[in-house]
Amino acid sequence: MNRRLLSRALVVALAGVLVLGCPPPDDGDDDPDPEPPETDYRAEMRDFVVELAAYARGVDPGFIVIAQNGPDLLTEDGEPDGALVENYADALDGQGQEHPFYGQEGYNIATPEDDRDYYVALLDRAEEEGIEVLATDYCSVPALILDGLGWASTHGYIHFAAPNTIYDLDSIPAWPAEPYGANADTIASLADARNFLYLIDSTPFGTRSAFVTAVQAENYDVLVMDPFHNGTAFTAAQVTALRQKDNGGKRLVIAYLNVGAAENWRYYWDGDWEVGEPSWITGQYAGYPDEYWVEYWNDEWKDIIFGGGASFVKKILDAGFDGVYLDNILAYEYFESGAGA
Repeated sequence: MNRRLLSRALVVALAGVLVLGCPPPDDGDDDPDPEPPETDYRAEMRDFVVELAAYARGVDPGFIVIAQNGPDLLTEDGEPDGALVENYADALDGQGQEHPFYGQEGYNIATPEDDRDYYVALLDRAEEEGIEVLATDYCSVPALILDGLGWASTHGYIHFAAPNTIYDLDSIPAWPAEPYGANADTIASLADARNFLYLIDSTPFGTRSAFVTAVQAENYDVLVMDPFHNGTAFTAAQVTALRQKDNGGKRLVIAYLNVGAAENWRYYWDGDWEVGEPSWITGQYAGYPDEYWVEYWNDEWKDIIFGGGASFVKKILDAGFDGVYLDNILAYEYFESGAGA
């Protein structure tokens, strides 16, 4: 998963040259082949999310789509006051953001002020457009958790502080004992939620049923989880059970989905695949040896993720999840850096 904002938006000004007068005479030589157009990696990621949302909502009109990181995609120029990209904004119900207040530079370390303010300005724009913000900090010191929560509450975000110092999202926080804003309501939309639990590695719980039991003992309004446990999918009955809060209310259950990188433990992975084979696998994800950057605009990758009956999103829909939480949206920055060339 992405743990860092790779870079801020880079704006490149292109100048056209207007040549006046008559064209030169034809010398009989064929014109050289034109340069292929450059890929707009941000536009391709927006299109990917828009197409995924349209596919999922064609099956379930109320399906929730949340993008993790990359809030700069909301505007044409990546700036908080830029022109809204309306079809992309319309595709999103939620905007997740890692380390807006703590964790960008290290666990329990405050995110630099300039970056924090940039995140907040973009996330506020999301809220203004009716897109609910889910803020994940990486800290466990109570004072830091409360500070991050204070920031989030002031701006109308829901907040989660991950308790594991190596950034693994594999445990339920011990503090506070009850999530902020715990309630016995049935949560019908992200707008109803006051808190969330980000828990995408279920392996420490041992079994799927043990994971279900542990989550049922909590009162979080939204659960973001992996739809598989050690390669075995959670069943529709288990997803239904996971909706049950300890106090009698019902929560939303959202499936984690990596859309910018292929993971070699997933059901779709072919044992013969490697970087360059197929061609849309372009490089290994530094720090994550089992993940590989993909050309997410490639039709073969789209078919794997949302293209039909065997796709990942269809499996998520069939299991009864309320929506998806899309990770590695920031893959566009990898390609903008030239690393995928």
